[in-house]
Amino acid sequence: MDVAKVEKVEAELNAFITKRATQRDKANAEADLWAMSERRHRAQLREERLRERLAYHQAMLRAHSENFEELLRRHHVGLRLCEEALGIAAGPGNGRA
Repeated sequence: MDVAKVEKVEAELNAFITKRATQRDKANAEADLWAMSERRHRAQLREERLRERLAYHQAMLRAHSENFEELLRRHHVGLRLCEEALGIAAGPGNGRA
């Protein structure tokens, strides 16, 4: 076999292998960039959802606190009205502090 032909075929094979390796590396790099971008996007969505949940719980806490204060006020008024109607003196001896 001719040495020049063997060297030519060998050079062609090496060029082909190098080209395929470069293409594979480029494809892997693109896949890595896409995966990183996807992770950032998911993290961003998660943070947005958490911030929405935080705002919801803060709003519920405010609303329930206001409702609780209103309920307490109503029950204090009702208690005083009942005490007055029954002639019970308000104070520490009636079970309230």
